Amino acid sequence: MKNKMMKKHKHKKERNYLDLTPAAEWLTKTCCHWDKVILSWMHYLQTVAHGFFYPLARSMDFLGDNGFAFLTLGIALVIKTNTRECGIAVLLAIVIGALITNVWIKPIVARPRPYAIGDEDYTKWWTAAGCMTESDMSFPSGHTTVTMTTVTVLFWMGDKCYSWLYFFPALIMGFTRCYLMIHYPSDVAGALIVGFLTGSLAAYLGFLM
Repeated sequence: MKNKMMKKHKHKKERNYLDLTPAAEWLTKTCCHWDKVILSWMHYLQTVAHGFFYPLARSMDFLGDNGFAFLTLGIALVIKTNTRECGIAVLLAIVIGALITNVWIKPIVARPRPYAIGDEDYTKWWTAAGCMTESDMSFPSGHTTVTMTTVTVLFWMGDKCYSWLYFFPALIMGFTRCYLMIHYPSDVAGALIVGFLTGSLAAYLGFLM
């Protein structure tokens, strides 16, 4: 009986993998263990904190939606003469990051959201987190990418005595995406890398100005 159940579970996983692109399958198999461990910790945090972090998570989601908050910041920096180069770099970073993430990587990798793969644990944790949904694919996290691109520019073009503090919003954004169970931790890790590289490139172009 136990062997039959194990075989049934194995066949179900195999069917799920057959529906994935090669890139999404590789990500899912490679990061499966740590993704699930970290998301189980997130669910535990939801439980013991009685939803204390939920307002923060929704607020960060609102700030990251379509990158409007960060675009507004970039425009505000452009308006001021002494921060114009930084503002242009921020806007450039956001545009490049959005193109790389939403136009290139997400459609190619096509990784489903955690709540969309039929895993009972993920579905239960996602339900406990508020059943929030997103319309696009999972890898990498767009919210985390736009945050990381922006803060990376601010880091390189700001005062190094304290500009490293700008990275905290990106980490908080990544945390909240996992807390809401709409991203895997590996989605967030990929977004942090893409965001840092994109922001660094934009900052370099800003210095050239």
